[in-house]
Amino acid sequence: MASLTANTVTFGLDSAAPLPVAADIFTLACNLAGLPGISVPCGLTTDGLPIGAQLLGKPLDEATLLRAGHVIEQAVGLGEKRPKAVS
Repeated sequence: MASLTANTVTFGLDSAAPLPVAADIFTLACNLAGLPGISVPCGLTTDGLPIGAQLLGKPLDEATLLRAGHVIEQAVGLGEKRPKAVS
């Protein structure tokens, strides 16, 4: 299963952090269910900040989840790109 990692995109170092209201809404379910999950970069905003996708796996099948994460990272092709704020 795939979903967003967070309900907002990353905020820049020079902007105010959004209130953490329900910031973990997408990651909470897998934690409560005991399912493995991984967040992988899936793109950049127009400001060059990272966007994450969360993958959820079957119980005790972390290996498949890690392989899927690797495939997505390779397909997205961000490679050595870094957010502008930390370049």
